[in-house]
Amino acid sequence: MPKDLMSLEERVAEKVGSELVDLIPKEQWNELIASQVEHFTKNIAPKIIEAELEKRFTEAIRFELSSPEYAETWNQVSQTYTSEAVKKIVIESAPEIFAAMLEPVTSGFIQNLRNQMFR
Repeated sequence: MPKDLMSLEERVAEKVGSELVDLIPKEQWNELIASQVEHFTKNIAPKIIEAELEKRFTEAIRFELSSPEYAETWNQVSQTYTSEAVKKIVIESAPEIFAAMLEPVTSGFIQNLRNQMFR
């Protein structure tokens, strides 16, 4: 389709659209706008925000974990050891790490105990 004809069609569509908008009663128009804004804020905006936050957090974590403080280090006998920063995190998080490791085992143990008690 020629460019001039396409722009003409676009201009006609714009003119007809603006005329139709003028025919909609103001209250109904305001309700329509409010409905679209509500739909955007409840359904679309949270997804956009979540995606952007995920992107930024991923970049920040990748940057932090790429720093020398988290680098793997080798000792004289060719064994790797963790940095002081990693040791600190592990020590501070030990209760949560330990609980997460034991949770499946504990749940299975309790379920087996219940099964044996109620046979």
